[in-house]
Amino acid sequence: DGVSGLYIWGAQLEAGAFPTSYIPTTSAQVTRAADVAVMTGANFSNWYNQSEGTLFAEYAYLTTGISNQCAYSLDNGASSESIVNASAPPNIDRVISSAGGVQANFGHFNFSAGQVVKRAVAVKLNDAATTANGSAVSTDNDYTMPVPTQMVIGAVGYFASSRLNGHIRRLAYFPRRLSNAELQGITS
Repeated sequence: DGVSGLYIWGAQLEAGAFPTSYIPTTSAQVTRAADVAVMTGANFSNWYNQSEGTLFAEYAYLTTGISNQCAYSLDNGASSESIVNASAPPNIDRVISSAGGVQANFGHFNFSAGQVVKRAVAVKLNDAATTANGSAVSTDNDYTMPVPTQMVIGAVGYFASSRLNGHIRRLAYFPRRLSNAELQGITS
């Protein structure tokens, strides 16, 4: 009728299995860089307690077909001093390394694509523990504290291809080692 109309802005067609956030383009195809945040220097050391602490993450993987996905890591830019939430979907492992060797490998937690995972890891000298989704707490009483220098959210700092293919809902850090009962409570 010469007056009515419809304006569409930001439409995006993707070949992937799920939609992603808007990627602004002009005339050529564009690929987005991975959504990864890194905290180093005083931005990291001002809040990180080297003697003990607890990390909590709530996240979901969008697919289980991609290996080496990672929601976050605390590391020194290498695997020698790290706390890593590594995964080879459909399994999640919590691996903690110090002095160049694996200090704790808490084994598998099985999940499916889209399932929300609530995972917590608590560390203190000779007192490490982890749980997921309120399950029984796994402990390690022969544990040496790693000395990380950065936090990487959405990937592993020393392994660039280990990026999360999913969504992080929440990350929380407690500057003390929560009790095993508290770990189960925050992940239930």
